[in-house]
Amino acid sequence: MGTIFHGALVSFSEKGTQLRAPHSLELLNNLKLKLLIEAEHIYAKVIQQSNVDEDLFLLRFTSVTPKAMAILNALRQPG
Repeated sequence: MGTIFHGALVSFSEKGTQLRAPHSLELLNNLKLKLLIEAEHIYAKVIQQSNVDEDLFLLRFTSVTPKAMAILNALRQPG
């Protein structure tokens, strides 16, 4: 088991997300993200660290269950 830490999904699409986490993440590391809503898991790979904000990382989803994607899509809906 790896390190467990809290972070926040800042924005996301069907292919990836921006993660704000006050922890150092290595490029190309694989992450297991646990959504606090419905306790669903998403797997992602770190593909970039922000040049402006050292706590902001770009992740590419590698595995997302249909239920987890439905939750993310519902969160993206305005209002």
